[in-house]
Amino acid sequence: MTTLWRMESNGIARERMMALNFTDPLARSDDKVAQANRSSTDDQRRELAVAIAELKRRTGAARVALVGSSRGGYAIRNVIKNGGAGDVSHAVLCGTPNH
Repeated sequence: MTTLWRMESNGIARERMMALNFTDPLARSDDKVAQANRSSTDDQRRELAVAIAELKRRTGAARVALVGSSRGGYAIRNVIKNGGAGDVSHAVLCGTPNH
């Protein structure tokens, strides 16, 4: 919410933004093994792709800028790498480990 407020106070219309809280934000111990209340990298990629499509539909934007923190940055990179690059104009990764 703080990020939305900062963007809005700098002239970005609230209706052109969206905040996403992943359904199961915690990572699995083993990404390939289902675990209650935890998501795989692919789960998060799919959930982010749906959110991007919804924001584009709602705003009419051709592409969106994404800001992700920590594990959210991994989801952003995963979307871009696996077919979503054309939907993304900018990606800002905050506190996401980069090789």
